[in-house]
Amino acid sequence: MVGRLIAQFFVNAFGLWFAALVVDGVHFDGNLVALAGTALVFSIVSLLIKPFVVLLTLPLTIVTFGLFLLVINALMLMLTGALSRAYSVDDFWAALLGGLLISIVSLAASLVIGDVTIRSFRSPGRTPSDGRLGGP
Repeated sequence: MVGRLIAQFFVNAFGLWFAALVVDGVHFDGNLVALAGTALVFSIVSLLIKPFVVLLTLPLTIVTFGLFLLVINALMLMLTGALSRAYSVDDFWAALLGGLLISIVSLAASLVIGDVTIRSFRSPGRTPSDGRLGGP
């Protein structure tokens, strides 16, 4: 559990750095200590505040088929920028793109680390060629 939190902390730090590097409206001062502090703030925001926001906006998230979660990620990144002196986000669109990049980095790291697996909808042992899906 603790190892997983530490790994997520480093993934968040890399994602925040990558977002600042790629997105025009996301700025970071370049200090590694400040990056660690910002990653800590982002991790705390994601751990404590984001679940409540997701719960409160669940009907809107359902209606938008989950796309509103991108808005929530952008708002959490903007909140992190407001709480951190070393990290800033200019506007909502920069936060939306930065949040999307951080999510992609987090997903990729989770796939590499092994926290997440991509599952197939096929049941085990059944192949597409068994006659059910039009195979030979």
